[in-house]
Amino acid sequence: MRVLASVVGVAIGLGTFVLLSPVLEKWKPPSQCRDFFGLEGLPHATPGGGPDPFLRLGVPYLDNQVCVLTHFFKDCRDYPSPLVATLTNALLFSAALSNTIFVGVESTRVASRGVAASASLTAYLMQYIGISVVIPAMWLPSFLYSHTSPLAHQAPVDRPSSISVGTPRLLAFIALANVVLGAALLYLGFGPDVYYPVAFVVFQFWPIVSPWIWPVVTVGTTPPSSVKDAVAASVTATQLYYAFAVLLSLHYWVGFVLPVATSPGTTPLGALGTLFSFLKQFPQEIHSLPQWFLIVDAISLTATSALIVASEQRTAATAITSGFVFIVQAVVLGPGGAFMLFCASREQAIRRVHYVTPQKLSPWVQVHRNTLKEIVTVLKFDVHGNATMLRMRRADVLKMTQQAAAALGGSPHAAKQPSDGTPVGPSITGRLPTPSHPHGLSVSDAQMVHMRDLRKLDYAFVESYEPSIVVRKQAILINADPIRSVIMRDCCLMFVPDTNHALVDLLKQNFHDTHGEDDDNQMAFEFRFLANDFERMAPIVNSSLERLASAQMSSGELETLRTLKNAMNEFESQVNGLRRVLMEILDNEVDLHLLYLTQVQAESLLEVYLQDIHNTKTKVALMLHRIQNTESVVMLKMDAVRNYLLTADMLFTLIMVCMTFGMFVTAAFGMNLTSGLEQTQGAFVAVLAITVLCAVVSVYVGIAFFRKRGVII
Repeated sequence: MRVLASVVGVAIGLGTFVLLSPVLEKWKPPSQCRDFFGLEGLPHATPGGGPDPFLRLGVPYLDNQVCVLTHFFKDCRDYPSPLVATLTNALLFSAALSNTIFVGVESTRVASRGVAASASLTAYLMQYIGISVVIPAMWLPSFLYSHTSPLAHQAPVDRPSSISVGTPRLLAFIALANVVLGAALLYLGFGPDVYYPVAFVVFQFWPIVSPWIWPVVTVGTTPPSSVKDAVAASVTATQLYYAFAVLLSLHYWVGFVLPVATSPGTTPLGALGTLFSFLKQFPQEIHSLPQWFLIVDAISLTATSALIVASEQRTAATAITSGFVFIVQAVVLGPGGAFMLFCASREQAIRRVHYVTPQKLSPWVQVHRNTLKEIVTVLKFDVHGNATMLRMRRADVLKMTQQAAAALGGSPHAAKQPSDGTPVGPSITGRLPTPSHPHGLSVSDAQMVHMRDLRKLDYAFVESYEPSIVVRKQAILINADPIRSVIMRDCCLMFVPDTNHALVDLLKQNFHDTHGEDDDNQMAFEFRFLANDFERMAPIVNSSLERLASAQMSSGELETLRTLKNAMNEFESQVNGLRRVLMEILDNEVDLHLLYLTQVQAESLLEVYLQDIHNTKTKVALMLHRIQNTESVVMLKMDAVRNYLLTADMLFTLIMVCMTFGMFVTAAFGMNLTSGLEQTQGAFVAVLAITVLCAVVSVYVGIAFFRKRGVII
């Protein structure tokens, strides 16, 4: 499908080149322009000494190109008729601008390769070879090669940021650049001659220059590296596409539909027939050749857009259906509006397939993308802390836990684990000795791990983030978000969202650090993770609080405080949940007995963990208290600033009120009436002095009055 689309794209580009080559051979620029490459020097001066119809840049190569192309596009404004020129301009504007927007956005996508990844190179080729040749014959094959299957219909990638578009700031600049390009193109079609040379230079060189500004625009930002950043970029691209869909559709109706419907002296079908008659026959008049060139450009770009729509489908049947729908939409909304709608829906589908996590879906569709195959991503740790990434079925995990339970038919702490970490097998008699429990309970009486237990640990089915510790025969299941694990005597299985999740590296590092300590000082990973999480968050919170408590305040700092407060509240809830779970375990004799997977004293360890959790809870409470105190200080400062502003506003208002007396006197004397004071010696100085004195006294009295009332401190 992708290869066929590439072949068709090359065919469209080459076919367009063959159709347009006679135009370039037959049409000749005026004698003022020299050779296109400037080998003969600068263009001649305008006959009669008048102003040049093009903008001179002082470079022979550029000046002759601008001279030739300016005259070429000027011929498009009036020939063969104003109606044909208006309709052609509307079609080309719609098709060309939508393609340049799509090319610009896709060039920022991380997975783009070759020509599809270089917006500046693509723009240079488009401006000098032709947009209707470069996009289908060169850019489209490179785009299809970059994505061997449609992004909206392929399997979810392990690292969503690897297919993300650029940052929202960069996408906003691309939108602005295309607005400038569109404005220049509209001016070339309908604007007066006074700024025509400037508009043409912008149209010709702005698409080439603007991609070189991208590094400046993205200063201070980093490419999307997380799912959240990728989603933000994708949403921005979708909004951009929808905005241009509306703008291009409005332009199509104003620039194409209304002229066809209201053309004087002919019917709508007659107007379309005029356009079709001009298209189907190669013009013989030299001045009409550029207009025929542009309408072929518009049709070629529309066909390229339809090909892109078809190539982004999964099957040939859906490609045909989508192509037909696109043609219908192009008739109603214009080729540009229809293509932008497709681009928006495609970006939404990419986000839905690669970026949306199960927690964002409704309960009825809250299914992990691999759940139908029951495949889960598991990080397995052995007794030495070595990690292995596995893709397992939940049935395989269940089988591992059942084999671990079957291998130790009796009490787990009756057998010692070998130093090499291998599981302990049965004795010669086939069973290991099972000592009695104080309550007469043995491990054989405990339940094995069930599928429902594992389902509670699966990211696809989790509905609650409430921590829990479930004890089963030779297995401990821990759900302390984001930790979801199955602990057995010889290994630990950690459920992770995907292979490139940030949690993976954190798990490996913490397990390595934990196993590097002495056995007497080991702490279970989930509690060590909580402690590390708090220690990592505390400096950020402290630095933000210090900045907020200082005199420098900004809305960004207040938003940071709100975010950190929410994070600390969530963290406190998680700590409280773990504390509750540990206390329940310590109060349950049966569960404590089942925790003896090895000779480790589980009760003593849990008591230590409970103390650690209590210390962490105290730290969180103190941090939340400090956040609340900082909030109070910030609010007091903001109240003080607000009162200061109100006082300043009142003073300025008082001054303006007092000055109105002087304004009244000025207005009275400024009337064109004879008062007899015009010739009086010293009248002007006296009136001026009295007016100023009254204004100053009024201000002073007003300030004294309000200060006495306590309004001004």
